[in-house]
Amino acid sequence: MNKYKPAEYWENRLSKRFSLRGVGHQSYSLFYNQWLYRRKAQVLSTIFHDTKLEQKSVLDIGTGTGFFIAWFKDRGADATGIDISPTAVQLLGKQFTDVAFFEADFTETDPIPIQTYDIINAWDVIYHQPEASAFHKFLTNVAAYCKPGGYFICSDGFALPREVSPAPHVKFRNLNVYRNIMAELGFTLRREYPLYKYLNRTVQNNKLMRYIHQTMAPFLFLLDTIQRLPASNNLSVCVWQKEQ
Repeated sequence: MNKYKPAEYWENRLSKRFSLRGVGHQSYSLFYNQWLYRRKAQVLSTIFHDTKLEQKSVLDIGTGTGFFIAWFKDRGADATGIDISPTAVQLLGKQFTDVAFFEADFTETDPIPIQTYDIINAWDVIYHQPEASAFHKFLTNVAAYCKPGGYFICSDGFALPREVSPAPHVKFRNLNVYRNIMAELGFTLRREYPLYKYLNRTVQNNKLMRYIHQTMAPFLFLLDTIQRLPASNNLSVCVWQKEQ
């Protein structure tokens, strides 16, 4: 088995397919992935429903194709992006000429110039750090770059009963894994939000079932919008706040 090399892996994915499918669920179509991201935007809108984002500083980690950069910019935030893929940084720099993008690995020491942010945003990123040392360094850097009173938003398998590693480049960790680490770094969990229950499920080894599942994406999206509790077999989103 080849060792997972994040920079090579993501550059290969994004240079071949710079789209929501390139950064999303590889087993499904662009249409299906658009519904996955629509659900993410919906949850993000819920998180900030009573918060003015104008002039808030946001660091988007693993910025990919710029979905979250666009979301925050549309609401007046001052966004900065970081990605490990040179292709992503190059293309996003052309698309968002007023945004600073950095090509860097956020698990390195001082990955970007030292600055603190009101919001650090990391969706579908941290569970792509399967090594424990990289996972810890990622969170340590989050603490270093987050302002006192600022927020860290990330997705993972928080409601899973245990850690799960379905592929060499993925390791889902539940809330128990995060709690002590985040407390030591000075963060308090403010809320966990359900993300997917019916969407984002892999239908294995059956083309017909996979096709049916994809065509049902709008209906599955609606089912996910009415979920009130995080699913124990899928992703959720946590919002952490750094101590003042």
